[in-house]
Amino acid sequence: YDHDLSHDKVVWSPELYRILQLDQDTPVDAEKLLHMVHPDDRASFLQTYNQSRDPSCGGQHDHRFRVLIGQQVRWIRDIGHTFFEEPEDERRAVRIVGMIQDVTPQKEYEASLEQAKAAAEIANRSRGEFLANMSHEIRTPMTAILGYVDLLGQAIDNPEHRRHLATIHRNGQFLLSILNDILDLSKIDAGKLRTQVEPVSLVELLSDVRSVIRPRADEKTLQLEFQFDGLLPKTVHLDSLRVRQILLNLLGNAIKFTHEGSVTLVTRHLPDRHQIQFQVIDTGIGIEQEVIDALFQPFSQADNSATRDYGGSGLGLTICRRLARMFGGDVELESRPGRGSTFTVSLDCGDTSQTELIEPKLA
Repeated sequence: YDHDLSHDKVVWSPELYRILQLDQDTPVDAEKLLHMVHPDDRASFLQTYNQSRDPSCGGQHDHRFRVLIGQQVRWIRDIGHTFFEEPEDERRAVRIVGMIQDVTPQKEYEASLEQAKAAAEIANRSRGEFLANMSHEIRTPMTAILGYVDLLGQAIDNPEHRRHLATIHRNGQFLLSILNDILDLSKIDAGKLRTQVEPVSLVELLSDVRSVIRPRADEKTLQLEFQFDGLLPKTVHLDSLRVRQILLNLLGNAIKFTHEGSVTLVTRHLPDRHQIQFQVIDTGIGIEQEVIDALFQPFSQADNSATRDYGGSGLGLTICRRLARMFGGDVELESRPGRGSTFTVSLDCGDTSQTELIEPKLA
């Protein structure tokens, strides 16, 4: 189309007549098109038209709106350019040229994608609720089974029978840990995981983590070290339960995949970013670069042999990263095959500018 504003003349191409299903001898002007615009889109259409004539708005427009053609609603895209002149130092619009496209198929396709996305989100929520419910329903009897295994262990003296009970107990604990991971992941996906950020003593938190994880390192005769890079705030605002969960998962993995050498946890304070950073460093088997990203996907491991040799559901790292991101941080990984791995966890800990800094020492 070509709209001569100075003489209020409008010229349409034959294609535009065809799109709007009008005879080519039909008189046309801006009012004619405005009358065809869907009532719900007329305000935005007029706003775009007026802005296109405003010298301060750049003279370009690209607008989508609906038109009524008989009983049909069609989506139209209007792309145009405005020409201005400056008589007597006053810039004014004199001409608008542009093109109109029928983009109905594109809009229908976009709408179908939105519907598919909505359906997928509903299905995903249903899957999460199902997993959460099933995990809960299975966990309850599993806890009872483990409890009775403990009671039987106290009542049975036969060494062979006690070994059988120990096998039942060990595998039951493994199954329970998988159920707990599925339950946590389902809650995170559904946005229903309970969190409690409160003042926490890092020294007490790390002492607790070390006491829990040390027997596993001792069992494999690995050197377990907790180090501090500089002073730390005496207290920080964190969810101690979730931080403990992250650290125990990463340290447990490090011990699992390290046959000799050491596992080290380094803690540092990043005051400029209001963060606490933990680094879990091991001298284990390492990971190929091309599979690192896959490790943070649910039910993923480096390869099938990892599942056979070391066990695990492949949910731990997914949960760690999602938990960290819930608290304004992230989990990153650097690794090389045969040279170990370094997991770096960053977590927001609030403003610590008024908090006492201490030289931490674990009991």
